[in-house]
Amino acid sequence: MKNGGLEVIKSNSFPEKKEEAGELEPENSIELHEKIIEHFPSENPNPVLRIKKNGKVLYANRAACILLEHWGIKKGEELPQSLRHGIRRILSQKKPENLEINIENATYALKLYPHSEDGYTDIYGFDISYRVRAEEKIRSQHERLEKLVELRTLEYIEANEKLAQEVTERKKIEKTLRNNLQFLETLLDSIPSPVFQRDLNENYVNCNESLARQIMGLPKEMVIGGSFSEFQKRVPKELAEIYYKNDRELLDNGGSHYYETRVICADGVSRDFLFHKATYEDSSGEIAGIVGVMLDITPRKEAEKFLRKSEERYRIAAEQTGQLVYDYEVESKQIDWAGAIPQLTGYSPEEFRQVDLESWIEHVHPEDRQKAWEIHEKCMKNGGKYLGEYRFRRKDGSYFHAEDSGVYLQEDLSQVYRIVGVIKDITERKLAREILERSEERFRITAEQTGQLVYDYNVKYDHSSWAGAIEELTGYSFEEFQGFTPEVWAQHVHPEDREKAVKAHEECIKNGGKYSEEYRFRRKDGSYICIEDSGVYLKADNLGICRVLGVIKDITDRKLAHEELAKSESRYRLIAEKTKMLLYYDNYTDGKIDWAGAIPQITGYSYEEFQKVGVNEWMNLIHPEDFQRIRSAHEHCLQHEGDFHQNYRLRRKDGSYLYVEDEGVYLKDERGCVYMAAGVIKDVTEKRSAQEKLLESEERFRIAAEQTGQIVFEHDHEEKIIKWAGAILDVTGYTVEEFNKFDNVSWANHIHPEDREKTLGELRTFQEKENKFRIEYRFRKKDGSYIHVEDSGVYLRDENGSIRKAFGVMKDITGIKLASEKLKESEARYRSFMKNFRGIAFQMGLDFTPILVDGNIEETTGYRRGDFIFGKADWYRIVHPEDREKLFENRERLVNDPLLLIEHEYRIKHRDGKLRWIREIIQNVSDPTGKKRILQGTAYDISKQKEAEESLAKMEEIRKKEIHHRIKNNLQVISSLLELQAEKFNDIEVLEAFRESQNRVATMAIIHEELYRSKNNESLDFSAYLQKLTADLFHSYTVRKGDVNMHLDIEETFLGMDTAIPLGIIINELVSNSLKHAFPSGRKGEVCIKLCRTEENSENKSISKIINNIDDKSSVDKNIQYTLVVSDNGLGFPENIDFRNTSSLGLQLVNILVEQLEGTIELEICSGTKFKIWFKETCQSSEKVSSIKGEIQ
Repeated sequence: MKNGGLEVIKSNSFPEKKEEAGELEPENSIELHEKIIEHFPSENPNPVLRIKKNGKVLYANRAACILLEHWGIKKGEELPQSLRHGIRRILSQKKPENLEINIENATYALKLYPHSEDGYTDIYGFDISYRVRAEEKIRSQHERLEKLVELRTLEYIEANEKLAQEVTERKKIEKTLRNNLQFLETLLDSIPSPVFQRDLNENYVNCNESLARQIMGLPKEMVIGGSFSEFQKRVPKELAEIYYKNDRELLDNGGSHYYETRVICADGVSRDFLFHKATYEDSSGEIAGIVGVMLDITPRKEAEKFLRKSEERYRIAAEQTGQLVYDYEVESKQIDWAGAIPQLTGYSPEEFRQVDLESWIEHVHPEDRQKAWEIHEKCMKNGGKYLGEYRFRRKDGSYFHAEDSGVYLQEDLSQVYRIVGVIKDITERKLAREILERSEERFRITAEQTGQLVYDYNVKYDHSSWAGAIEELTGYSFEEFQGFTPEVWAQHVHPEDREKAVKAHEECIKNGGKYSEEYRFRRKDGSYICIEDSGVYLKADNLGICRVLGVIKDITDRKLAHEELAKSESRYRLIAEKTKMLLYYDNYTDGKIDWAGAIPQITGYSYEEFQKVGVNEWMNLIHPEDFQRIRSAHEHCLQHEGDFHQNYRLRRKDGSYLYVEDEGVYLKDERGCVYMAAGVIKDVTEKRSAQEKLLESEERFRIAAEQTGQIVFEHDHEEKIIKWAGAILDVTGYTVEEFNKFDNVSWANHIHPEDREKTLGELRTFQEKENKFRIEYRFRKKDGSYIHVEDSGVYLRDENGSIRKAFGVMKDITGIKLASEKLKESEARYRSFMKNFRGIAFQMGLDFTPILVDGNIEETTGYRRGDFIFGKADWYRIVHPEDREKLFENRERLVNDPLLLIEHEYRIKHRDGKLRWIREIIQNVSDPTGKKRILQGTAYDISKQKEAEESLAKMEEIRKKEIHHRIKNNLQVISSLLELQAEKFNDIEVLEAFRESQNRVATMAIIHEELYRSKNNESLDFSAYLQKLTADLFHSYTVRKGDVNMHLDIEETFLGMDTAIPLGIIINELVSNSLKHAFPSGRKGEVCIKLCRTEENSENKSISKIINNIDDKSSVDKNIQYTLVVSDNGLGFPENIDFRNTSSLGLQLVNILVEQLEGTIELEICSGTKFKIWFKETCQSSEKVSSIKGEIQ
């Protein structure tokens, strides 16, 4: 609600006060009221108002003037219309309310206490602007708020000093204040802060409810008259004596005191309070005691503690991030610099702290100075965020590329009072960007010369891009191959390999990761080539696989080589026997081990003897001390894959042991299951000593080589030897043997010519000054293409400082270089998606503050996206008032239940004034950091759908009414036909049968007529129906006036059509029987019909409550027990007739219809006839209703 510059932020009801307010005095005593309450509220810097029922301002203290000014009224005038409506609502509900409001740049918490009997409302306001600002600034981790908190604290202390002075100046009004003690107590009790008054003996003369309940935990009456010693129990013992001494000095000298301390409240929780005490005087001008206020400052203390910790962490983090942090106070023109000052600028921290705004701009490169200064002046004028890039001069005169990002903070008058920001060194990023742009074109050209096929598949848009040696590998032209989709690609895979390749692709699409498969591919001429397809499946945040990048190589020659290798296996067995090696093939299918090679030389067993050795026998030959280690190593290889390589002691046939080296590999089938282990056992006894000497060196190389995707090197500067290990083939294209021939010159020749001089220069600098090094450059692979690599490592120096060895790692960072460009493409796709999105996507904090709003906003609401982001428009303000409460309830449920997902519909008011229906789906998600929970959802305009539903509902209503009307007309036609047919007969029994049939038809016709006239086509007002039915029956039987009377005792009951029709026929038959047989000519009497409810369970009660909330009263009461009694005081029912088994068509109908209603019927014969029927309101199926005819026949 906006009116007079006031905007309601929050509104919460709270329990109604138990104290009753005193009677409101006449308006002519307003001046007296003001004098009475002027003393205490005026010394409070918070607004206090009293508003009459008609909205007239009866009283307002000085602090309330800001409210009156924004409402455009003065004291004694009426509030604006919308506010008067709110006051009347609060008085009518007799419940206090809590409000938080925004007035210009300030935030106030208002508490409204209604005095309904007296016709006025008291409003007490508290300025909480400092809290709101503190909360906003806490969210910004890069702002140093310590000084701002201290400034606000000083302002708060000054305000309280003024409050103390005002208390002292106004103590002479105490006598006048006592004349209206009731009003003062009401006012004091309405103040949430504890207030007290003590006399010279330290006894409590008066206090408010907050002190009694919140601090003492006692009724107010028990606190008044008590001693200060009771309160001393609430503070630490060492402070109690100090406070008592301060009170005595205050009583002796007068004036006021204020101090902060912790107090144990009645609920046992310790809280921080700011005490403000002052003396007051009696009528003679002598000091009579102390009055005081306790302000709860616990939230402020916690905020100060948090900010101090945050400030310390921030300072430490700034020094470690390699960034330069600045804080510029505009008024003092002082800049506080922190962070990596020497690293970035070359100045010492003491030197750089002398740099002011003018000095800073002088350090900016002349070509960038004008641009940087223009951005600065624009932000100084309008505030907001500053982001610029420029070259900054170091102390040595060199320049580095700097990224300067900051925020210009504004005060209430929109003047910038402070600038906080960070300067980063982005020189490497700038150079990388330039290098990436230059290398992109070279990469494309190189791809065509590598003999490989490169692909880029966009999963979302199902689009593939192909490059490289397309025609050379596939036979297709570049243009023909661009049309290859994943389906076309799958058709070109050899039928025998297709299922395996497609399955591996689908698994990677589902789980991500790397893809590597070998299969046969059909060329354009129909021939097949063997290819190796390796790629990576990239994931987007929470969106699954978004992209696939990969390379296809022709490995036909390699496959042929493998076949040749298999042919040479038999030859290898013969060679193994001559080289003193033991070969084994452990077949997991049949559990047998095939041994070959130098069996007698190594084991001492003959060839035939050792062929009987299985897994268990072989394990028994291992030395007991090595047994568990070897067994664990085999189990580990089986579980985690990898090759087996172990040394252990093996027992020979003669019982002696020898050291052997066992190297094996586990072979897997297409399903990934191990089906064979193959390996070689060598006698390494003689080499044992040599291996121990090399163990340290081998361990270092083994650990380094396990770093996937990297090359590990050891450069011996003394021996001029470089050892290489790791992913050499994957990174460089060279085999391990080829690459281990590389020396310094070979390595340098593979550096890109444009990077060579710079790289070698940086390397020399590191060798001269540093013990660590890190360089980036482009490296030429075996196929001639270049990749971006990063070399990093350490130097080992001797006692003279000369480099002895260098250890390092070479990493392929080409993917990282390309990621930046791909990220830009992804952002462009997101913008395109949101532009064409027909709904609204949003994210908000748990406090419902908007974080992100995007999509079809303006068409749906009439407002722009920025209106919601920057607070010009509030989503909850445009929600229809009737739907707003339910919307708040659902969002509160989301906050309390992280797993909840809510889909609901509500109305909003478009900017053009028209109502629109919105369907919203909202749930809890994690923010990008994964540490904080936020709300995320979508909203769609479903106004047209709602209009269509309403039109269909109206058409359905008309259709049902038309059906009832036509049935009623048809039944009336049938009744008329029966009457015409009856005229042809003179037999009394036949005429009676026609009349009974007419009555039955009329019974059903009346029901359909009532349903046609009813607002609800599904239910019938049965009481009104019975009145008409019985009247027609009496008319039909031409009962003499005054002889037989009809008495109806019927509750207001609504029944469904499936119940009303059988019940109407039953009543028709029983009443007809009474009129025909119970009262012969000349006998008078009475027919009674009673219909009432007999029981209702708890479930039915809840249903009734729901029905009672619907305006249409003709709703059907389902599953309620009813009792129907039809009786007369006539001749009575014949004793010789069993009404359950009779030839009477009418009684047969009664029994059948009672059974259809799943009810029971009883007959009582006592001075007449009485039928009692019990039944429940149920929905009858059409099949059950139609079965009546068959049973009667």
